[in-house]
This record gives sequence, C-alpha cells and structure tokens, in this order.
Amino acid sequence: MHEHLVALEERMQQLRYAIRQALAQHEAAQIGTLHAELRRSQQAWEVLCGLNGAPSGLPPKSVSPSAPSDWSGPRISDLGRRY
Repeated sequence: MHEHLVALEERMQQLRYAIRQALAQHEAAQIGTLHAELRRSQQAWEVLCGLNGAPSGLPPKSVSPSAPSDWSGPRISDLGRRY
C-alpha cells in the first residue's frame, strides 16, 4: 500500500507541475484535462488512506498512479530541466 501512496503522491506532483506549465502557455483545454486527472488522483489517494470512501453517486473509477500512455508532460525527473 505504501508504494501506491508514494506513486499517487508523485503523480499528483507531476500533474501540478504540468498544470503550471499549461497555465504559463495559456493552454486552457489542457489545464481542464490535467485538473480533472489531479482531482481523480487526489480522491484515489484519500480512499487509499481511508480518509474518504468512493465519491457518492459515482461508480469507483480506477486511477493509475502512472501516467496514461498518451501522457507527454514532464516527469518528476524533469523538474530541474529547462524547456
């Protein structure tokens, strides 16, 4: 379970960074998509920690701590790099 929490925390950090990058580049559509994924990751983290059950009225959705196959945004290892 610990490795899943760590993976989700890293993914949330990646998403926050990607959101900041999209904001700087004025990419509104990408911001919305990234923010929705961040919310799902945060909900998964809360469920995994036992802080919250599945959102009411919504079926549980699997949130992978790894990036989707079409993910092209920066990784944690890229944080120190300049684009």
